[in-house]
Amino acid sequence: MDQPIWAQYVDYIKDLPAGNFGTSIRTQNPVLSDLENYFPATLELIIVAFAFAIIIGVPLGILAAVKKDSFWDHASRLFSISGVSIPVFFSGLLVILVFYGYLNWLPSGGRIDTGVHAPTHITGFYILDSLLSGDVIALKSSIHHLLLPALVLSYAQLAIVTRQIRASMLRYLARTIYERRLPTASTAIFCWSATLCATR
Repeated sequence: MDQPIWAQYVDYIKDLPAGNFGTSIRTQNPVLSDLENYFPATLELIIVAFAFAIIIGVPLGILAAVKKDSFWDHASRLFSISGVSIPVFFSGLLVILVFYGYLNWLPSGGRIDTGVHAPTHITGFYILDSLLSGDVIALKSSIHHLLLPALVLSYAQLAIVTRQIRASMLRYLARTIYERRLPTASTAIFCWSATLCATR
């Protein structure tokens, strides 16, 4: 600390290839150790949020394309515009205020309830570790804690997925559907296959 800032920076850059990222000011632990501890939680959140975006966004985009210019189409477009327009930090504060502050349905933070023991460490993913160890209580608690941040994080991506699927479906349907009405089952199968082809 008695060296000039530029000299400290040079020393820091030299230590990076060896995995020495310095010491965290907040935890006083090596930064690499903190990264190893928190990375599984971050990756788990990203995976669940991505799954939400795909599971909700694809059917919503198909519905908007099939019901073009209907209430569902307008609602889908409004949903998509708000998803890419509202900052994540604002939507996060909003859902915490509603679902934790007013309704008390979901917790505001953490990975598991205070009175519940963390599952046996296998992968670092609480949901997967709970499944592998057969810990139902930890599984329910970890899912309960993951829902709120995953939904907030997936909102912006979900909006993008919905818009892309809708646009691709409309282009594909315009090229392939002629003046005939398909049965309901065939329409559903066709829409799913068209979505896969249109997004290639």
